[in-house]
Amino acid sequence: MSRLTSPLPGTRARNSIAQLGYVRNESARLMPAGQNHTIAIVGLDVTALFTDVVLAEAARAAAAADAPQRR
Repeated sequence: MSRLTSPLPGTRARNSIAQLGYVRNESARLMPAGQNHTIAIVGLDVTALFTDVVLAEAARAAAAADAPQRR
């Protein structure tokens, strides 16, 4: 069996992944596709009113992002 078709490299990689405790980062995986499904919120004054408004807008933006795009 040639080195290219041998299951050994895949087995070694899976063993290394298990030994190191690697966990795939879904956010990083989606970055090249331009889809990270993340909303960042930065604010200095986090009062109850402000928080309600920001969370409502974040929910609206998330719903709009999930909705089918019209062309």
